Amino acid sequence: MGTNLPPKDKEVSTLAGAIAGQDYKIIKILGGRMLRIRLCAMGLLPGENFRVYASSRGGPFCISIKGSRFALGRGIVDRIIIRENG
Repeated sequence: MGTNLPPKDKEVSTLAGAIAGQDYKIIKILGGRMLRIRLCAMGLLPGENFRVYASSRGGPFCISIKGSRFALGRGIVDRIIIRENG
């Protein structure tokens, strides 16, 4: 993948592989400047913790971060690198 990810103590994957009801931490955002600005405006920054509420295969991902809930499309969740919180 070539993304210069930090050393693994837990499995690292994209948000697309997340399971509903689990807590995660954002490791890195793979995308252009405008995507990073949009996610920053929602509070989705590397180092932030969040919870996945819905992750159906056909629809959007629903997450909660800092008391707010957001729905994210498939194109965006494939660009967010996460690690499960222990």
